[in-house]
Amino acid sequence: MPDEIERTDAEKQKILALLKRVHLFKGLDSAAMEKIIARLITRPARSDERIFAEREFAENFFIILEGHVQITRLVNKDEIDVVANMRQGDFFGEAALINRALRTGEARAKLPTTLLEMSLKDFQWMLQTFPTVRRDLQRIVSGYDLARRKRFKWLREDETIHVLARRDTVILLLHIAAPILVGLISLWLFSLSIRPEWSLLRYIGGAGAAVSFVWGLWSYIDWENDYYVVTDKRVVYVEKIILLHDSIQEAPLETIQTVRLSSGNAIQRFLGYGDVQVDTYGGKIIMKQVRDPGSIETALNEYWDRTKTTVRQMDSDRIKKEVRQRLGLDAPPKPSAPPPPAAAAKPERAKSLLENFLEVRVVEGDVITYRKHWFILLVKIWPVGLAILANLILIVVHLFGVFSFLTTPELLISLVAIIVLGSPYYVYQYFDWRDDQYQITSREIIDYDKKPLLAARKRVAPLDHILSISHDRKGILSLFLNFGTVNINAGNESLTFDDVYNPAAVQSEISEASFRYKNNKKAAEEKSQRDHIEKLVDVYAEYLPEYIDKKQRENPDQKPGISP
Repeated sequence: MPDEIERTDAEKQKILALLKRVHLFKGLDSAAMEKIIARLITRPARSDERIFAEREFAENFFIILEGHVQITRLVNKDEIDVVANMRQGDFFGEAALINRALRTGEARAKLPTTLLEMSLKDFQWMLQTFPTVRRDLQRIVSGYDLARRKRFKWLREDETIHVLARRDTVILLLHIAAPILVGLISLWLFSLSIRPEWSLLRYIGGAGAAVSFVWGLWSYIDWENDYYVVTDKRVVYVEKIILLHDSIQEAPLETIQTVRLSSGNAIQRFLGYGDVQVDTYGGKIIMKQVRDPGSIETALNEYWDRTKTTVRQMDSDRIKKEVRQRLGLDAPPKPSAPPPPAAAAKPERAKSLLENFLEVRVVEGDVITYRKHWFILLVKIWPVGLAILANLILIVVHLFGVFSFLTTPELLISLVAIIVLGSPYYVYQYFDWRDDQYQITSREIIDYDKKPLLAARKRVAPLDHILSISHDRKGILSLFLNFGTVNINAGNESLTFDDVYNPAAVQSEISEASFRYKNNKKAAEEKSQRDHIEKLVDVYAEYLPEYIDKKQRENPDQKPGISP
């Protein structure tokens, strides 16, 4: 036991209150937490102070008492990747301690920060003394390692992964048990084929072994490609079935209504896996058959609560700051520097006629327009195209003297007739394809559905009404050509962007636009509130001397000041 660290009762209570909110220590009683607190050293860090360096030997574990720490990693010689933004209640530095490896990134304070620091020796004591803490940290570190390998493209730069889980390893073993059994039986049959009269078994056994190998490999890849992710902004479910289907379903943390735990039957509880269901305004995301579902549920509840608490705290801090600045107690904010002159834009490469004709994504100002994949147009026009192709083949064959049923002029006439008669069909189908559009504007998403010569149907959903987004690609062709459907749940309105190219990118652009619009709308509301507060403060300051004078006349013996 280390020497007792001297702290006031208020400091101890502040740290204890923080640890009780951190999911890592849920389930520990106050006595256990006090033992942990006794081994934590309070360490202040200045803004922009480096806490540890990349490739440095790990000696400490950290919990943020207050402030902001950013974790970065050097990708190339001159490229820095932001790995995580840590704030009050977050902890970091555990991965290198558990793996006994060098630091994989640099930690730097972005604001004046207060840390709770634990030495390597005390960290090892904590792992040995509290198995639940050790188990939770090992799960977290395993998720970090997986996230570092995968480098999810949909992750925003200012977004931090807190939980990354997949179906338990037991589920993988159950899925590959059947192909392993088939493989063993096939090998046994193959071994019997050494006898001449049983040579047929060689082919049966070989085919069975090949099928079991492909089956087992497919089952492993299917298990390996499904993830459940919780960031500081959203809950995400990534699903991929090789050669058949892939999708990403997401919901912002602020749309969560409840988080429910389902431990399943007695066997599932004994093996330590179960389901965590996240109910949101836009639907539900079920984390199926994950290891230690209770810990994931606790972590989810913490980050959900933290989202609500952070918003309230930021509002309170902003109001205090505005009042103090208006009363002259704090210096007003410095005027922002004028933006640097924009660099001359590089001339864009001129698009070819075919690119303009079949363009599936068009950007005009702040409006992004999507069309269906060009393959959908080909599907619509293939009958006429097939007739033209067949006629061309007949002409070529006729020129080589193989086919003489029709003369060359007759074949040419039939080709021209098909082209002329089929042209209206081509034109109709092209405009039908071109006029089906999906748009993202600065305020809303729009689904245009228009048939040539008929009235257009328009469906609209405001960006701030979006509750959840998902996309899927079904079938080998959609996976190979990379097109699929994006589903947007906007409360009373549900929109689908059907058969768009690169649906993952479209989903990401919708999510970014919604996030940006909500932030801009919130900033406008905050400005309105600030203007209102400033007016109240001005009026209060105007009548304050009169109020003090009145109180002094009523109570001459009272000292100058404000009394209730």
